This record gives sequence, C-alpha cells and structure tokens, in this order.
Amino acid sequence: MAQFTKKYDKGIRNRIYLEERRRALEEFRDLEFLHSINPRNKNLLISYMNFLAYTDMTLTSCTNIKNNLKLFLTWNRDYNGNMFFKQIKKSHGEAFFKWAINNSYTTQRLKIIKSDLGHFGEYIEYVLGSEEFQYSGIKNQWYGYKSDFWFKID
Repeated sequence: MAQFTKKYDKGIRNRIYLEERRRALEEFRDLEFLHSINPRNKNLLISYMNFLAYTDMTLTSCTNIKNNLKLFLTWNRDYNGNMFFKQIKKSHGEAFFKWAINNSYTTQRLKIIKSDLGHFGEYIEYVLGSEEFQYSGIKNQWYGYKSDFWFKID
C-alpha cells in the first residue's frame, strides 16, 4: 500500500510540475508585446511555448528560448513591418543579425538566437506542417544558408 501511495504522489508532483512549466512558458508579463505583434506570430509563439512545456529541456532553457524569440519578434515588429514568421526571407534574417551586431550582441548570443529561430522554424514545418489546413507545405527558412554572413556568425 505504501508503494502505491509513493507512485501516486510522484504522478501528482509531475502533473503539478508540468502545469507550472506550462504556466511559466505561456505567461507573458508584457501583454502589450503580445497585442502588438502579428496575430499569427502570436499564435505560433504561444503554441511553441506549450510544445516546449512538454519537452525534457530545463525551464531555464525554455525561458531563454522564449526571450530570444521575443527579441526577434520585437525586431520584426519595429523594423520589418511585422511580417508573418513564415514570410520572412533570408535577407530579413540577415538584416536582423546585422542589427543585433550593431547593438552589441555577442556572437555567442547570436548563435543561440539563430539556433532558437531554426528550432522554431522546424516546429512550424514538422509539427504544424503536418496539419492539412493552415501550415501545410511550409519549409524551414532558417537552415542551409550559404552566404558569407552566416559563416561569420558560426
């Protein structure tokens, strides 16, 4: 009987922990940010945060990914006409990274941001791309760049 109780308690703890992760990742303290970005980008971001809550990544890593995506989407809103994420081309990505270099972001941080954008694009391509309606046939634009600019970041 005692073993059953321990397993049951562990299941409850895991469920509570998952709910805390979901709450932490889906909560945006800056609601103005959410209302000011492209509504489709907002839906993608919230969906991705919900997806990350179920991964085995640490909460700190997931929070860093969230902050990097917020940085990119803020730049997109302010300097790129608030375009839908999947309409952003490589030249726009290059403009973002040039902006980040001009604003004194380290190359290590830029590599992490590039990786986070790539994973976000993969999520849209492989997870949401399997849905028949809105995202089918989408390709990830964040990998496979051949320009010299990307070699400077890598």
